[in-house]
Amino acid sequence: MALTAESAPVELSERLRGALTRSAETEEIKYLEMPSGAAHDAQEVARVTDAAVLFVPSLAGRSHCPEESTPYEAIARGVDVLVAAVLETASGRL
Repeated sequence: MALTAESAPVELSERLRGALTRSAETEEIKYLEMPSGAAHDAQEVARVTDAAVLFVPSLAGRSHCPEESTPYEAIARGVDVLVAAVLETASGRL
């Protein structure tokens, strides 16, 4: 397969990643910090301001395909982590 696009990696905000990590720990949710090879909008946003990405697990790790499915419980836990991180960030406690 021929290469159709290429973009340089971007390090996302340590401040926002930290807020997500603390939120997951507070909610007692297992997490994994990982690099993503995908070109998300956050990659472009991070060039001008703080950005982070929060992934929730899909069944069997399937992503960006017709078989992708994420249980409601995983989505709800992701929302819990995101809301707590937003509240921490908005409160200026960082």
